[in-house]
Amino acid sequence: MPTLDKLGEALKRADAAGNTDDARQLAQAYAQIRGSQGGQQSDVSNSGVMTDAQIDASNRTPESSAAAAQQALTDSMSFGDRFIAGVGHGMTRVGQALEQLNRRAVPTSPELDAFIGRESAPAFESRIAGDERRYQQGIGKTGAAFTGSLVGNVAATAPLGIASIPARGAGLGVAALRGAVGGGAAAAISDPVEAGGERTLSGLITGQDPGPSFLQQKAKQAGLGALAGGVVPIIGRGLMRGVENLVPSNIVNRVANVFTKNANAQPFAAEGEQLAARTGIPFTPGQVSGAKMQTGLENLSRQSFFSADKAFQADTKTANAAVDFINRTMGKLSPNDVSAESVGQRVQDTVRNVVKSIANNREATAARQYGAIDKMLGDTPVVRYNKTADTLRSMIGEYEDVPGQAAASMRAQLQGMLDDIAKKPAYTLSSAQKARSAYGRAASGSADVFKDVKTSEQARIAKRLYGAMSDDIETSAAALDAGPRFGPGLMTQTDGALIQRGGVADMWRKANEDYRNYSKLIDATEASPLRRLVGDKVDVGDFLTVNKLPPEKVVSTLGGMTPSELKMVGNVMQRQAPDVWQDYKRLLVKNALDEAQTAPASMGANTLPLNAAKFVSAMGGGKPAKIAQMKALFTPEEYSQIDDAFNAMRRLGDKFGANYSGTAPAAEMLGLLRGFGIKTAASAGSQVIGLRKMANVMLNADGRRAVVELSRLPPQSRQAASLAGYITALATSNQGVDVSSSGQVQQNARKQQ
Repeated sequence: MPTLDKLGEALKRADAAGNTDDARQLAQAYAQIRGSQGGQQSDVSNSGVMTDAQIDASNRTPESSAAAAQQALTDSMSFGDRFIAGVGHGMTRVGQALEQLNRRAVPTSPELDAFIGRESAPAFESRIAGDERRYQQGIGKTGAAFTGSLVGNVAATAPLGIASIPARGAGLGVAALRGAVGGGAAAAISDPVEAGGERTLSGLITGQDPGPSFLQQKAKQAGLGALAGGVVPIIGRGLMRGVENLVPSNIVNRVANVFTKNANAQPFAAEGEQLAARTGIPFTPGQVSGAKMQTGLENLSRQSFFSADKAFQADTKTANAAVDFINRTMGKLSPNDVSAESVGQRVQDTVRNVVKSIANNREATAARQYGAIDKMLGDTPVVRYNKTADTLRSMIGEYEDVPGQAAASMRAQLQGMLDDIAKKPAYTLSSAQKARSAYGRAASGSADVFKDVKTSEQARIAKRLYGAMSDDIETSAAALDAGPRFGPGLMTQTDGALIQRGGVADMWRKANEDYRNYSKLIDATEASPLRRLVGDKVDVGDFLTVNKLPPEKVVSTLGGMTPSELKMVGNVMQRQAPDVWQDYKRLLVKNALDEAQTAPASMGANTLPLNAAKFVSAMGGGKPAKIAQMKALFTPEEYSQIDDAFNAMRRLGDKFGANYSGTAPAAEMLGLLRGFGIKTAASAGSQVIGLRKMANVMLNADGRRAVVELSRLPPQSRQAASLAGYITALATSNQGVDVSSSGQVQQNARKQQ
């Protein structure tokens, strides 16, 4: 009982908050408690002390007396009596719940309840709550009464359960909906709830939460009942379907439909069938559809002691077909046997020939053009070596203060060249062109103009002299315009008539321009990615020439180029040596195939002829940068073949559900050995049979096709029944089954490996 002090504090808070209703209720309680305490004080004060009877009465509460009586009654009842009492309690609770719903739905005033002789709604709810507490404290704690209460509750709500049963043939959605409605209604009337949500005197004093309201509690009851009622049809149908799947005649049909029906309706499955037709690779049903459950079962059969051999036969057929497709792709690229050394050497030779052919064309064009000018000029010396002489003097100065015999030799040779060109004031055009060509060959390292000078130093000096000589020839052509005889358009008198003698300078300038263009092309080639494919050749004495870049390195250099660089090199190679470029493409695919067909010793001697994942990795099919390189290297038609190979390898390499640790077979066998008995043997036998059936279907090409087609047919159709029977026969047979083009099933008896 609250004290006057607590009531007073609560009254002050309600008054300060302006809550007049709560303040009025608290004030009435305050007055009642104060009056009752006054009467008690007067009774005690009359005698001064409490008697023993008063003390004993104050220690014994009505609740404790009722509990003792209830326990005595429970102990005197038999199991049957308790069960019957529980049945009555369960049915009574349903009636009380209905009456509570009625009173809440149609509330009546206390005056009307008193007039018709019925207890008020609050009194009714308080009474049934008290009855329930006493029941649970006594007989309700026994198992017999608990079971009987469930039976009585179910019996009282049975009409709702019957009404929720769907009509025969109704869909799963309709069944779940009716079950949810019936379950929610049954739960709502199965048990009354204690009154809640109202503000009580104790709640006003202590500030406690009144708890969920009546509607909230009923909504919770109905929601849980609806959930249970909706789930029951789903679980029930699932159990029935599971039992049906245990029937041997239905197992393959059910497995195929469950695992592949939805997946085979997707574009991925259609693409898989088209890919199989293009490549000739017989994919398994899981590899065609991409269904993860089907793929997982296939991988499980590959790792079981009892089905691994059969699955290995199926995978070997598929892998051999994939190798055949890759070999056909290589044959379309090039029919030649290739190696990194041979391809690298031929690429180097081609690139060197490109530069050499440009230089040869330059010299041939210059000989023709300058030769025509020489004929017009005769033996007239027209080229002055002014720039060349200045360059020689500059280089002599570079070595002037350098001690040593090598520097002295270099100075002497340069001085000798300077003395030679100083002997004449000018040289013919043919002589100047010969000297420039000699300097050009020395600059490229293919000829010598100095004695006992390192190749790199000789090339540096020759390159400067080559440039100086080119400037002298250019300058002489410009000076020719100012001469009295060779200006453009000049006329001269001959014996018969006037003829045009000019235009020599124009021809000379044109020859110089062509020569420059060829030289620029050579320089551009030297600066292009092609240069990285050609190593410098070093002469060792007079008996050995060493290439600084091994041919095998050329292949790896090409593999490191960007797509634009590969296009540039490819354009040159296709024009100069297309067969060499096709050999390089074949080499890339061959190297990837060799990598995919190499297995570590831990895999044993009897392995699959192809590792799909290693092929994709070796080709770079999983890296965007490598794919961009391949698109720059291969033609669109060639790359489509490579892309088909990638897609096929990805399907073959799907290891969903596989045990990567390699412990699955050992765990399977240990599990059988540890608890081998009748029950374990039966379980193991069913597992072995199931996995071997899966492996049988994987091994047979028509079986794989039948599984895919079966998932697309209506379950009740005649074609579905025929296919299911065929697959069942195949799955349970120890013989291979082939289907001819006419559709007739032929049995080819052959022993299992």
